[in-house]
Amino acid sequence: MPTYQVFMSPQCLSKESKQRVAQAITSTHHDVTGAANFFAQVIFNAKSAEDYYLGGSPLKAPHLFVHGHIRARSLEVKQQLAARLLDAVADAAQLDKRYVWIYISDLQPEVMVEFGYPLPPPGKEAEWMATLAPEDLAYMQGVDFKPPQNRS
Repeated sequence: MPTYQVFMSPQCLSKESKQRVAQAITSTHHDVTGAANFFAQVIFNAKSAEDYYLGGSPLKAPHLFVHGHIRARSLEVKQQLAARLLDAVADAAQLDKRYVWIYISDLQPEVMVEFGYPLPPPGKEAEWMATLAPEDLAYMQGVDFKPPQNRS
């Protein structure tokens, strides 16, 4: 359901950092919206130095731009999500918050299809999942990650 695109400057994140950022985004989205972890996808897009500009000039510092496409939520939920994502992503990437930008965009669930099914409105996930074919539900739940208990 939510798709987060993370655009980053060259060599901004290691493989391990990407894993931490993906888990931070997934956990934060779940904590704020209640959506199951297996719905969240995080896609990293590394941009070369010649393809990333800020203010019309080539980027000079490590930078992450996180654009979340989520099912329509209230303004309050989106504000909370953006603020919590900023903290979580900056921590996971070990970057100062000034280098992490978060944008949240609404998508109407009526025009979204995932795992082969049209999506339900927010808050109707349990009823929706009850109508899915058992093999589709098993696949969906099989991609769920378990957040680490303790992170150093």
